[in-house]
Amino acid sequence: MPDSAPRRTHTLFGKILIGLSGVAWLAAVAVTVLMLVAFIAGELEGMVALSGIVIIVIAVAVAVLITGATLLHLYLARRRGRAR
Repeated sequence: MPDSAPRRTHTLFGKILIGLSGVAWLAAVAVTVLMLVAFIAGELEGMVALSGIVIIVIAVAVAVLITGATLLHLYLARRRGRAR
C-alpha cells in the first residue's frame, strides 16, 4: 500500500470560524426557545411579540451568514490545497 500524503488539518482561522458558527447556532436556538417560552407564558403581547420574532430572525440570519462563510472558507482552502 503506497504511503498517502498526510491530510492537512484545518487552519486556526478555519477552526475559529467553525466554533463561531456553532456558537451562533446555539444562540439562535436559545433565543428561539426563550421567546417561545415567554410567548406561551403570556409575557409577550403586540409589538413586543413582533420584536421577539425580529430578534429570532436576526439570530438565525447571523448563524446562516457565519455558516456560509465557514463553508466557503473550507471549500476554498480544500481547493487551494489540491492546486498545490
